[in-house]
Amino acid sequence: MNAKKAILLFATLLGIVALSFFLTPSDKKLTDRFILYGKVSDMTKSNNHSFGIIGFDVDSIVNGRIDTIRTEVGTPYKIDNSYAEVYAAIPIGAELASRIKVDVLEKTVFLMQGDSILFKSDIYIQTDKQNLEFIRKNSRIVDNKIK
Repeated sequence: MNAKKAILLFATLLGIVALSFFLTPSDKKLTDRFILYGKVSDMTKSNNHSFGIIGFDVDSIVNGRIDTIRTEVGTPYKIDNSYAEVYAAIPIGAELASRIKVDVLEKTVFLMQGDSILFKSDIYIQTDKQNLEFIRKNSRIVDNKIK
């Protein structure tokens, strides 16, 4: 193999590796490892299918501390002290839920009545522009502070 072919092959492989990093599915970028438990305080549903904001008072956090949790644009949750929001599907009948469990490691939110699970929904990095705009306009947490 001549030098030109070797350089071309190396450049191609390097490009594939770099491209795979940028094309990693957004849910793979959700790397936090904690579980939140709380009491549901409010739900705001958008007009984009069943997407919405579930607000809750945090009772406990497992495997983490609130001050270390990332909340960049698109992250499917925000936390300010003892109030948190999760951005996920809100199915019909979800208003019956009184408790919530957000398991970021499993990328799942559970809406519960007592200890019974009523609904299970996936959470993921938000990339849909309509959902991001809905969060911006309707979130009670702005710049990591409750409004």
